[in-house]
Amino acid sequence: YFLLGAAAFQGNLFKNPKVLQSLKDIFPKALLAMVLLGFSFAIYTVNFPELSMSDLPYQMRRLPDATFGDWLLVVGEKLPGILPRTAALGLLVMAQVIFLLSLFAGRYDKATPLWTSLAANAYGIFILHESLVVWLQFYGVNFELSPILKPLLIFAIAFPSSWVLAKFLRESLYFKRVLG
Repeated sequence: YFLLGAAAFQGNLFKNPKVLQSLKDIFPKALLAMVLLGFSFAIYTVNFPELSMSDLPYQMRRLPDATFGDWLLVVGEKLPGILPRTAALGLLVMAQVIFLLSLFAGRYDKATPLWTSLAANAYGIFILHESLVVWLQFYGVNFELSPILKPLLIFAIAFPSSWVLAKFLRESLYFKRVLG
């Protein structure tokens, strides 16, 4: 994704009015594709956890007496369950990128205080969000919430928290050089 995005921006692809109009036009289809793929990914993962989220191949790598052949047999056994989930995840991420491009193409292309703050703090958010997400997930393990609601709640807490923390740290003399 990074290389495709870099190539598109270096080639001024998003300055082409026809490309922007095409992206605007596919917005409803991109939204529908993203929602359907998101639900299919979630439904498969929730209904087939023993197939879609096996960590046995990773556990086998740590066994001292397991051979590479043993590992291949386990991977071959678990791959049919893991592959659909992985393919759905890849398609979901691609649909999210296309949806976001269609959302922002010509709609939100003006500087506002919100976008300016997000742009200024994006690197800090990128660095800080992962630790917040991990700790929130760790803390939320004991809470009984639906598998769809829990990530949304974690996002609703982690994103603004990492934004505020990044903004606060950027104003500090010690972190200003690192976070911009």
